[in-house]
Amino acid sequence: MISSVKSLLKGCLLGVLALGLWGCQTKVALSPERAASGGLALAQRLYASGQNLTAVAAKGSATFTAASGSKHYFEFEAYAQKPDIFVYVVFGPTGTPVLRIILMGDEVTVVDYGQKVFLTGHKDRLDMARLPVPLTLTELLAILTGSLPAPPVKAEAKRLGSERDPKSEVLVTDQNGVPYQITVDGYPESPAAPVLKLLKTQTSLGEALVVAFSDQKSVVRRDNQEAVLFPHKITATLGGSNNRRVLDIRYSTVALGAVRPREVFFLERPTGFASEEL
Repeated sequence: MISSVKSLLKGCLLGVLALGLWGCQTKVALSPERAASGGLALAQRLYASGQNLTAVAAKGSATFTAASGSKHYFEFEAYAQKPDIFVYVVFGPTGTPVLRIILMGDEVTVVDYGQKVFLTGHKDRLDMARLPVPLTLTELLAILTGSLPAPPVKAEAKRLGSERDPKSEVLVTDQNGVPYQITVDGYPESPAAPVLKLLKTQTSLGEALVVAFSDQKSVVRRDNQEAVLFPHKITATLGGSNNRRVLDIRYSTVALGAVRPREVFFLERPTGFASEEL
């Protein structure tokens, strides 16, 4: 039974997402100094815009295309709150929940409504390192907010945009030594926060991961009434040509900055559900 639940967790956590090198031709060669300073400035502002956002709630649907070409559709609700809360609910064809995951601190609670099982344990028991896209809660939040998961410490701009054409392409290394290649709408001299359009990296298993952010819509934050652009479509492509999987996420509703008390996330075991260790 635990094995089947972990299998379902594997597919559903991939659905949160919410994440190779690429070459580009520039019309004007950048000096090394401007490539480094301009690229780092953009990456730092992108990271700061995500750090400023403490909570994201979203409702939507996802279609996962397996390497075999088979498609799997499901609807979900997700809520992430810094520094350590993440809630994910998957709904069945009738609109009732089939799986609920609550991560809070070091503890995880999983409710499998189909098998009527209530599982609890340490978050490490989710074995996230074995997931197709192994992500920490910080990384999940970064994807949900269209930001970067850790402070950038080094950057090299392949292309720096301008006021007339703001598209910039930057290779970033964060403080954990993780490389990201990003495409943003933004340029160093602009006072506005860059808008992440494309992120390329690799998973800890060495697979290529490309995440495209689109359908940017203005959302008013509930904590400070600031209007920000937020992606309502995220397409994640994982693996190479022989094992290519695609996850297409579309948000129907997004709420930003709606911080909630921790006690609302404690969940009692439903009546009639078996209690087991994860």
